[in-house]
Amino acid sequence: MLGSSTTDNYHTTFTTIEIGGTILQDVRIANKLSDYLSRGLKMDGPTTIWLNKKKYIIGVQLPDGARYAAKPGGFVFMAVLATLLIPFFGAGLIIWLFILLGYPEYRRQQQFIKGHPNTVVLT
Repeated sequence: MLGSSTTDNYHTTFTTIEIGGTILQDVRIANKLSDYLSRGLKMDGPTTIWLNKKKYIIGVQLPDGARYAAKPGGFVFMAVLATLLIPFFGAGLIIWLFILLGYPEYRRQQQFIKGHPNTVVLT
């Protein structure tokens, strides 16, 4: 069961997700994946999700065995942009701070994709 949700340009935040008797609250998912999650929950059989430490769904496996993940992106672009913006009032340093704080989650998502070779990666 999917509870109510709010959506921005990139993510959907569900107030509640119930899968197999487990209730999760305030969980985010990439918009690219949310349709697959909805479809999986309507199918007969178990739907599996993979969460990172920040309650963000990085992968969905449907009851038919199809597995989907959203491609992590923007890291290299943001690193280049941050480096170019350092001379401008140190703005690049602030961006670098956010990049370094988000890097572990970026790596977890990459490792998930590499660890599940039959995953369809949505770009």
